[in-house]
Amino acid sequence: MVAELALVVACSLRLEANEKLGYEPLIEHELSKPFHAGEERFIITARHPQFGMELAFLDITHVGPQAVIEKSEVMNENNYRKGLTTLLLAEMRETHPKLTTIEANLADVNYRTANRAFEQEGLDCEEAVALTPLFKAALKVGFQLKTAECNPASHEYKFVMTLEPPH
Repeated sequence: MVAELALVVACSLRLEANEKLGYEPLIEHELSKPFHAGEERFIITARHPQFGMELAFLDITHVGPQAVIEKSEVMNENNYRKGLTTLLLAEMRETHPKLTTIEANLADVNYRTANRAFEQEGLDCEEAVALTPLFKAALKVGFQLKTAECNPASHEYKFVMTLEPPH
């Protein structure tokens, strides 16, 4: 049931991203060398179908059902808000259905968004993290916030999300 739901979500989000981009990106999966023994590490990449350019990627490590998004990046500002991160997370759910928890240490655009909201706008940590593109994408594919941590002194913003049980 969970795998079927992930497939339906992935198909719907794929169509949405294709419409925003104007084409269907190629999705590639690559196993990579893990950082620690006992982990599995993989990278999911979206590429332009005609030119082969990298559009976005997720670098993920996991042990059992717990995944850590080591890096999430959309390569060009022209590709922001086109659903690429959502597409890659949906692909992750479809191809790794046993992953039920994700953790992300925010970097780049996600870090700047959370930091600005927390430090300058005075939002609480959960509200600040919820504004990030990575969080919004994870929410779209069915993950729900479990915890958020904001520590501007150490420049660390992160969240942990889990899959909602199917209704």
